[in-house]
Amino acid sequence: MNESQAPLDGPDFTKGIPAADLAEGASPRQPTTFTSRGFRFKGLAKADLGASYSLPLGDDRKQLRFFGYVDNLFDREYFESGFRTPGRTGRAGATFVF
Repeated sequence: MNESQAPLDGPDFTKGIPAADLAEGASPRQPTTFTSRGFRFKGLAKADLGASYSLPLGDDRKQLRFFGYVDNLFDREYFESGFRTPGRTGRAGATFVF
């Protein structure tokens, strides 16, 4: 028996797993890595909308700015990094510049 065929000491990581589900050449004493699967998703088509309005206050330096954004305007389902994204989302706010 050569060095690569020598039995390894340690826990049996394959206990209870059917032989057909083990990776080819898997050792019962070393954990196997999981194979990755490629997934195909439909192409991304989404629309975002943003708007803002600045209201001057007295001199040129002071102003109040209102803004709003809507992401995924048409509420399309799409995936980023394999995870489903939330539907339509929005945010709004105001800033004061002085």
